[in-house]
Amino acid sequence: MAKRFPVVARGFDTRQVDDLFDRVEAAIAGGDATAKAAVRQELSGTVFEFAAKGYSPTDVAMGVDQRLSALS
Repeated sequence: MAKRFPVVARGFDTRQVDDLFDRVEAAIAGGDATAKAAVRQELSGTVFEFAAKGYSPTDVAMGVDQRLSALS
């Protein structure tokens, strides 16, 4: 699987980010307003864990902002 974001020495846990972004993208594709609202709340409230060789926090933050806009 291709990485969604650049990987850095210390960044956000890739599995946690990928799992959440999979749910976000499914909600966006599905178009269900209730699912979008639920995942939007989850996305805005999630605090990502740090890990060695994780996703760049800056890039993930930009991705979160973009997905929140798409869920609006």
